[in-house]
Amino acid sequence: MIFNIEEQTAIKFAAITKGYALAYRKIWESLSGTDKKILGYFCEKEKAKVNEIRAALSMTSPVFSKYREKLLNRGLLASREYGTLELTLPRFGRFAKLQLTYEEE
Repeated sequence: MIFNIEEQTAIKFAAITKGYALAYRKIWESLSGTDKKILGYFCEKEKAKVNEIRAALSMTSPVFSKYREKLLNRGLLASREYGTLELTLPRFGRFAKLQLTYEEE
């Protein structure tokens, strides 16, 4: 076992993240459950409108804003256009999808 996960799963993470698996794993472990849900929204797309994310996660604007700011300050999300957010780390969306799937099992 590597990082308390099956070896095959660890190999899959390494392939998807092109060698960033350890760094991404450390980042993921430091996130709150809500942070993970927000980043999980980016599993299928790397850029999204804030209103879409809030609606999908059933979050009010004040609650979402708190987590949005935290993820922006940590450099995990960027807001290059008004009303949109995007992932900053390459392949992190795919990594998040695997992590969320793994955590559900």
